[in-house]
Parts: sequence; C-alpha cells; structure tokens
Amino acid sequence: MEWAMSAKSRFGAPIVVGIATAFAQSLEVEPWTHLVFTHVVWFPGAVLMCCLLLVPTARWPACIAGAVLGSALFCVGMGRPLLPHCVVLLGECVLVAGASLLLRAPARDGIQDYVDIGRLLLVAGMALPLIGGAWARAATHQLGLVDMPDAWSQVVLARSIGYLILVPCFIGGLHYLRTPWHVRQAHWPALALGTVLLLALTLAWSSHWATSNTAPLLLLAPTAFLIWALQAFGVAGAFVAWLFVFAMALGQSSLGLGPLVRDTFEATILRTQMWALGTTGVLLVLAALSEQRRVSRASLEDAYGRLSALARKMMIVQESERVRIARELHDDISQTLASISIEMSALKRSMEGEDRARVDDMQEHLRGVSEDVRRLSHDLHPSMLRYTSLAASLSALCESRTHPGGLQVHCDVEDTPTLSNDQKLNLFRIAQEGIHNVEKHARAGQARITLACVDDDIVLRIDDDGVGLSPRGGSVARESPGLGMISIGERAKILQGHFTLRARSGGGTRLEVRCPLQPADVQ
Repeated sequence: MEWAMSAKSRFGAPIVVGIATAFAQSLEVEPWTHLVFTHVVWFPGAVLMCCLLLVPTARWPACIAGAVLGSALFCVGMGRPLLPHCVVLLGECVLVAGASLLLRAPARDGIQDYVDIGRLLLVAGMALPLIGGAWARAATHQLGLVDMPDAWSQVVLARSIGYLILVPCFIGGLHYLRTPWHVRQAHWPALALGTVLLLALTLAWSSHWATSNTAPLLLLAPTAFLIWALQAFGVAGAFVAWLFVFAMALGQSSLGLGPLVRDTFEATILRTQMWALGTTGVLLVLAALSEQRRVSRASLEDAYGRLSALARKMMIVQESERVRIARELHDDISQTLASISIEMSALKRSMEGEDRARVDDMQEHLRGVSEDVRRLSHDLHPSMLRYTSLAASLSALCESRTHPGGLQVHCDVEDTPTLSNDQKLNLFRIAQEGIHNVEKHARAGQARITLACVDDDIVLRIDDDGVGLSPRGGSVARESPGLGMISIGERAKILQGHFTLRARSGGGTRLEVRCPLQPADVQ
C-alpha cells in the first residue's frame, strides 16, 4: 500500500483507489441491499478520503479520477446509467477532497488531542455527511435517477459512521506502521486476552441474552475489548479492534442476532447507527486521553533524560573544580602555611619566656589549620585513589570521619579487582556522601562501610544505628530527596547500577549500592 501510494509508483495510487472504491460501492447495491449493513454505513467516500490522506495533493486529481472510474465500471456491470452516476459521485469526491485538506495534520501526526478529535467530528462526522448527503439526494432527483430508499437522517448517519470508523482506523494504522518496531507493543499474553474477550463478546451477542433485558448491558460490552486494544496496541489497535466489532455486529444483525435487532427493519438500522456513533465518540475520547498520556510520558522521560545528562555533566565539572581547588590548597596554601611555620620556628629561637610560649601556641594552631587544609584537600580530591585500591581509600575515609566521643565509623572492606578510575571515584563519592548524611541527619553513634564482591557485582553498604527513616519513608530517604540523594542516584546510574535506602530491622538505616563489576581493562 505504501509503495502503491508513493511517488515512485505513477499509476499505483489511482489503481488502488479505483479498486477500493469499486469494492466499497459494491456493498451498496444488489445483491446485498437487503442486508442491514448496507443501510447502516456508506464506505466509498471514506475509502477515497483514506487514500487522499496518504498521497501528496498533486496526485489527488488522478486518485479522484480513479475512484470515479472504478465506481463507474462497477455500475456499468450492474446495468446502471453511467453518466448520471458519475456526476453524483464526482460531486461527492470533490467534497471529500475539500474535507481531506482539513484533516491532513491528524493524518500526518496521528490523533493526539481534543483539537484533532473536534476537527474530525466536525469535518468528517458532521459537515461532510450533511453536505454530501444533501448533494447526493438533490443530484439524484435532478438527474432523474431512482430516489434513495433510505430516509434523510439515515443517509447522513450512514456517511458519518463510514467516515468516523474507517478514517480514524486508517490514520491510526498509518501512524502505527510509521512507528519504529521496538516501540510497538505486541505481547502474546495480550493477544491471548484479546482473543478471549472477542470470543466472549461474540458468544454473548449470539446467545438468548441478546434479546432479553440484558441487551442494553451487552451494547456496552465491547468497551472492555476496545480498552484492551487501546492499552495493548495504542490508538491504531483500538480502531482496528472497533472495525472488527462493528463488522461482527453488522453481520449478526443481518442474521437477526444480537442486541441491536428490533421489531422492524428501520428500527434496527436506527439503533445500530446510534450505537455505532456513540461507541465511536467514546473511543475517540479514550484515544485522545491515551495519546496525551503517551506524549506526556515521552516528554517527561525526555526531560528526565536531559536533566540526568545535565547532572552528569555538572558532576564532571564539579570534579574538575574540586581537583583545581584541592591542588591550590595543597600546592599554594599548604606550602604557605609550612613556610609561615618555619619562620615562626626561627623567630621562636630568638624569644624567651612568655613570648616564646605565645609563639608555641600560635604554631600549634597553625599546625591544626594546616591539618584541616590537608584534610579538606583530600576530601575534595582523594589523590590516593589513583595510586591505591578503593578499599584503602575507604579505610582512610573511615579513619578521617571517626571522632573521639562522636561518630565511630568502622570499615569492613575487601580488596576488589582493579577497577577503573571512574568507578573508584564514583563509589568513593557515594560512600563520602553517605557518611555525610549519617553525620548530618541520623544522630548515630556507630556507622559501618562495607565493600564486597557478590557474584559479578560490587556492593557498597553504609549502615548506621541512628533514628532511621520516617514511617512514611519506605525505601527512599524523604518524599522530596535532597541533592545528596540525587547525587547518589545519578552516580549509581553512571555505574549502570542502582541504590536502595531502607530501614534496618534492628534500627537505623542501610544505604546499598549495587553495580556490575567493571575492571579497568574493559574501560
């Protein structure tokens, strides 16, 4: 179909349109006119609209000519007058072309919101059926053809149903075919469930319940099948499923079965048309809701992905800035403090008594400041990670965060295989941030860092005996996590792993990060 309508196939589109229109026209004439569905729905205009929505506007005249020719040849074969019929059909084709111009956007992008629904209902469901029906009845009468056997309202409803069922189905199917295969949803359990629902619906409509007091409920039964199709296959699947249900309902009504059958032929037709229009309207609303939900979810995922990429870039910039500040602290400030300490030692030798004692105190404070600068430099950029293992760096972290009379940080780490610098740095930063959170929020007396290899994963745990999580905390730190937890989560994703934060059974909290082992030679 796509190839036949493409620009490479010069005569493909008119031929396809002619054949499809002729087939649709055959449903409206003998020997099938005694069946219900020939009076319920009118398909030729909808078939032409589907074809016009697929091809460029420059090829529309050829498609319209193909539609008129195909229908005319069929009418000749049935012994009907050729020229009057061509005039009537040509007028309707021109109206269909004008309506197709207004529906190009939904056909290109799919039915996405209520604007598309409103446009489809207004153009294809109301304006085109009214004008087309009026033209067909007036032209038939003026050209001396046999008047339409159906009432005016029935003619308009038949056209409206044809457009509202076939055109959305075509638009949805076209949008589905243009979707990448990895995005489409087609799972065998879903197919099995849909088959069961369709069989149950068919059996229910064929049973004696269809003519009892439960008939109104059976008219709502297809909704479950349509919702399944909408969830399993999207908008396209829902309208294809609706086409199957509609065909099944028409076939059963033609045989005198189902809840649509009434005492008279005209009442059956009217009931079927009203049911078809109502179900189509509900399905259009559900389709728009589903499409909006899908688009919103895709936009949210895209925004979250861009935010995650931005956070990772910020971490890289942050690490670079930390390296620069740590280098300045170590090379400049530490050297300056060391020089001041040396000068003070020389000055102290020329002093005695109270002045010498004051210089000793100042020099002692200077050593403390120098030690703080050294520790701060190490926290900003643990240079020993480049020359030692992650286990040794974590042991040094535990020693630096243990304070007499305060938090006691214990270390239980294993020597892991040689890891990449990025993996060592991210795991160290996670441990650093985890201990910082314990110091700031947990009010704990004991904390333990555990590092071990489990199967092909590396596992980092930080346990504490603090106040634990709030009753609503669950498996996350807070309902609105802080920057520290966001940083831990992003670093876990960089490591292609995940992290959990949960309450321990004996009290306190456990932070666990698990990621696949990535030796340095893999990087």
